Amino acid sequence: MFLFLCLVGVSGVLGTVPEPTRTWQFDQLLDHFTYGEISALTFSQRIFEYNKLWNCSADGSVGPLFVYTGNEGPLESFYYNTGFMFDIAPQFNALIVFIEHRYYGQSLPFGEDSFEPQNLRFLSSIQATSDFAQVINYYKTHYNITQVC
Repeated sequence: MFLFLCLVGVSGVLGTVPEPTRTWQFDQLLDHFTYGEISALTFSQRIFEYNKLWNCSADGSVGPLFVYTGNEGPLESFYYNTGFMFDIAPQFNALIVFIEHRYYGQSLPFGEDSFEPQNLRFLSSIQATSDFAQVINYYKTHYNITQVC
């Protein structure tokens, strides 16, 4: 299995990035590390996908997955201002996916109550990193992708 992580900077100009071809909600685990009743709880994590550059070859191989892991803000703020991924994706026939960070934008695990003190225990870098891994695994499994950037 080949795994290559790309660090992507903000380089685009508003208006030069195409609209997502798909916006959807991933049914994400609230807590990746606790077993028991709480381990079954989920929330909706927002995903932006752009697939017009993605190519499936005649031999069944597919282009890589370019992933932008969300920052501390709404997904639109990063999607429409990160031109670099869209600049290089045609060279790789890549599928581009932006994953919104938990507790930001529309990915609020407890809705309006997400920022109540008792609910903030699920806001951590390790939970967020695990969210990103779950989404990447979903794409790898459902779309037969072997390269993730």
